[in-house]
Amino acid sequence: MISFGITSIIFIVVATLDYFNDENQFRESTRKIYEGFVEFSEGTRLFYTYLIVVGYFAAHAFAFLAVAIMAWKLRTHYV
Repeated sequence: MISFGITSIIFIVVATLDYFNDENQFRESTRKIYEGFVEFSEGTRLFYTYLIVVGYFAAHAFAFLAVAIMAWKLRTHYV
């Protein structure tokens, strides 16, 4: 499980670095994302920012909960 996670992280990092190997391409992509984000109204931007922040913390909370449940199951099964 841990090796799968590490492999996934390495794959994502390598794929990202390969995609953004050209600095100009990275700047252009970042500029397009920013311009698309600025086109939204202030309320929509706040809503999407809220979704990103809440989603980030919710994902970590669910991951922590999953690990805690697995540890509890292993403990109760083998002890």
